[in-house]
Amino acid sequence: MEINIFSAIMAIICCNMLILIVFVIRKKKMVLELFGVSTIVLFYLFCIIRMVLPLEFSFARPIFFSAVYNKLYEILNYHYYSLNGYKISVLNSLVFLCLSIGLVLLGNYFHNYIKVIKNLRNLEIIDNQKYFSILNQVCRRYNKKNNFRMRYCNEISVPMGIGICKKTILLPKKEYSEEFLFYILSHECNHFFNRDLLMKFLSHIFCYIFWWNPFVYFLKKDLEYALEIKCDLSVAKIMKDTEKSKYLTVILQEIKNNSKKINKKEKAFYMNTTALFDVSYIDQVKERFQIVVNSKSSRKNKRNAMIVGIFFYIFVLLASYGVVFQSHYEFPKSESSQIINEVDSSKVYIIKDHKGDYYIKSTSTEKQPITKERAEEFNKNGIRMVEERGKYD
Repeated sequence: MEINIFSAIMAIICCNMLILIVFVIRKKKMVLELFGVSTIVLFYLFCIIRMVLPLEFSFARPIFFSAVYNKLYEILNYHYYSLNGYKISVLNSLVFLCLSIGLVLLGNYFHNYIKVIKNLRNLEIIDNQKYFSILNQVCRRYNKKNNFRMRYCNEISVPMGIGICKKTILLPKKEYSEEFLFYILSHECNHFFNRDLLMKFLSHIFCYIFWWNPFVYFLKKDLEYALEIKCDLSVAKIMKDTEKSKYLTVILQEIKNNSKKINKKEKAFYMNTTALFDVSYIDQVKERFQIVVNSKSSRKNKRNAMIVGIFFYIFVLLASYGVVFQSHYEFPKSESSQIINEVDSSKVYIIKDHKGDYYIKSTSTEKQPITKERAEEFNKNGIRMVEERGKYD
């Protein structure tokens, strides 16, 4: 098991393909109803895992793409830039650039997150007994412990939840009716019950580390939308049709009252919280409402479909580690004898690894894959062959 340039490229390709597959199936109403939103969220989590673990396992079989990978490998490894007398390859330059920008973006995100968390101390504490009574009612209804704090925040226009450890519900400083507040708190509490803030937090980190891949922004946006639908379904799972209608009416009313563009301060809260709705997804409200209205309290078939879907996707994820695209250098047969006569056999040797793959390597160059036939031909002409059972350098 190792990480190399080919396994990294394979991870990018597989991750991007998995993201596209999940997005396409999420758009299919029938598939969404069958597997459920929770399964879609889990699928996106698998995409993140594939990108974060760009490993090449011993069972992986190489697929050679000489036309593309040979040239790419040469450019990345054998083209150098000189900096103060030091030679730096294109690959090292790209890795340094990606890591540097990623660390800057992460540092800025954590700085803003800590700043928002610290600002919570200065917010007005809600000591309205009616609000706490309704919050207790919500927690009892969903059979959860009430460990929430509530604060007024003048910088937001819609209710939000913030805090992975210290769970805090933020409310704009305005009056709500008891029914209105009940559905608002039900929504925010279910975000905490589902650990959606942690998922959103991890998606931000993933996005900043792999900032150079446009597909990760695609994943982040669709994942956050899926989390909103998942929260709606969690709220509505114990509701009758009349209650669902009232719950959706509350969301719709908040959208009508707050459909304007958010300011810079409010945007900082949106990045680190789960809100009743996000202005970025207003165009998808109709789909969100339809999913809630059509949801049912229990569906054994959906549970079975979720299990099948998860196992299938795990199989696809593991299968993506089964192959790896590589470069391939082959000597023309007519020139084999001439090459063998010209090289110093003490500095060049053939490697046969524990998977049965063959490579040619010299003391001054990295190993390059060759076919079994060519390896045997070189060996017959005096190039020694080394068999290795484990990982080699």
